[in-house]
Amino acid sequence: RFSDISVHASTTPDPFPGVVLESLLSGSATIGSRSGGVAEMIRDGEDGLLFEPGNSDELAEKLKSLIDSDELRDQFSNSGRKRILEMTNKKKLLDSFENLYEIAQ
Repeated sequence: RFSDISVHASTTPDPFPGVVLESLLSGSATIGSRSGGVAEMIRDGEDGLLFEPGNSDELAEKLKSLIDSDELRDQFSNSGRKRILEMTNKKKLLDSFENLYEIAQ
């Protein structure tokens, strides 16, 4: 909650990474590995930054760009939080499930 930057550096795909969800919700500028659900939660360059799993040079580059730019951190903090709030909106989710059930019938 008090972190300006959060890094999810997993090298194995996670279908729904809670760490990334919590980071985005807390308003931390988030960097994540381009695998599993992380790549669906973060739009690279819009809501945060993505790097290839295991590529420490790319991770270091992305981290440096956030450390060096208050503006970029603020942009990702705001857009990442907004995106996750939209993705986890209960009404939207219920409507989507309802729609799926109607299609299945």
